Amino acid sequence: MENTHPADYQFEVLRQHGDGHPAALFATMAEAAAYCRAELNGYINRTDDRAENVPVAAGQQVRFRGPQGLRWVKGLAQPVPAGTAPARFNPGQAVRLFGVEQPLTVKARDFAQGTWHYQFQGLSGEVAEALLFGPDDKPTPPEPTAAAVAEPLLFSLHSSQILAGDEQEQPFWQPLPPRLFVQVQAGQPDQTRIMALCGTTGKRFLTHAYEHGPFQLASGQRLATVKALGEYFARQHQAMLPAEGAAMLLGVDGSTQEVWPVKGKTFRLAQLYAALDCDYIDVHHPQHGAYQDWILVFDDEGKFKERPINPLATALWYETYPLDQYAPVDVVAGPVLLMRSVMMR
Repeated sequence: MENTHPADYQFEVLRQHGDGHPAALFATMAEAAAYCRAELNGYINRTDDRAENVPVAAGQQVRFRGPQGLRWVKGLAQPVPAGTAPARFNPGQAVRLFGVEQPLTVKARDFAQGTWHYQFQGLSGEVAEALLFGPDDKPTPPEPTAAAVAEPLLFSLHSSQILAGDEQEQPFWQPLPPRLFVQVQAGQPDQTRIMALCGTTGKRFLTHAYEHGPFQLASGQRLATVKALGEYFARQHQAMLPAEGAAMLLGVDGSTQEVWPVKGKTFRLAQLYAALDCDYIDVHHPQHGAYQDWILVFDDEGKFKERPINPLATALWYETYPLDQYAPVDVVAGPVLLMRSVMMR
């Protein structure tokens, strides 16, 4: 994974190997090494005295030793936004979860939606840091915190058209460029904008060239304004999770349709091929975030066939893989089936 924001933290300093008290987060190895030097009043590494020049990959650690003890510099698995406080617990550490008597062992953690989230051995799902405390600490109810401001959703306009033409020409429907997205901020419909997205860096640029509308979806449905376009996709997004035992077919026009297994509780390949109108399928299973218990099933040759970018599936993708943390930018092409992972046979 390539870091697209140089100011993001790439390393953390630990006071003890695998402990729950990271001292600080740093953007560069040189900064982390300078911090260790000041903390330890001079240091030597276990192999040499130039540890700041040792490459540290994600998950690896370099040990510093000095008169004041030891410190470890660990490479982060993914960048953490600058200004973020270090996590209170590390993988391998025993912690307590509020309301659960049995101690848990931290398996992994990541920073999302404004706070640290943890995964545990033998326990599915993620838990926010506010619900955790040390095994020897007295539990107290977590204080209510203000909800983190959600990142805006980005819905692809690849399959949409806009009414074009002028007074001298007969108006006609013109396809919109594939890298245009309607950006929708939850609870702020007046802030809906059309953005151009750089496919390499993930940078978004406001464009006013297509604001006049009206717009037409692949289904033929017409929407008069950018605001109406954003409200339509936002409604569809809120309703795209299927009922228990079903999958949701996400169309390239933003439509949704529940699909049930023909027989039993799982889908067979023939039904998946027919629903997606394809000969080969690909499956993506998000490993973190709100959709980690779901899978996306789509046409393996969708991009090769130049099928339209799926607006709902791509918004889901960017919820899971934020643009400021993952590059180059990826998209999902063609219709998509969203279902629980246990339904894939």
